[in-house]
Amino acid sequence: MLAAGHETTATTLAWAVERLQRHPRLLERLVADLDAGSEELLNTTIFEILRWRPVIDTTFRQVRAPPRLCDSSFERT
Repeated sequence: MLAAGHETTATTLAWAVERLQRHPRLLERLVADLDAGSEELLNTTIFEILRWRPVIDTTFRQVRAPPRLCDSSFERT
């Protein structure tokens, strides 16, 4: 159980680093947002990383509401 929790967290963090390195403007916005005391962009970033690179690839998701897009910072490359 401990290994499974550690592995999924490490994988998500690795993808987060990879995605943020590919999108330096988003990283700058994220740092500025955190410095201002807000966690809204952080939460959005984490959910978007989990959406693009799910830890368990056989997980199926169902959209419950229309998506809200504020910009295209996370275009798949």
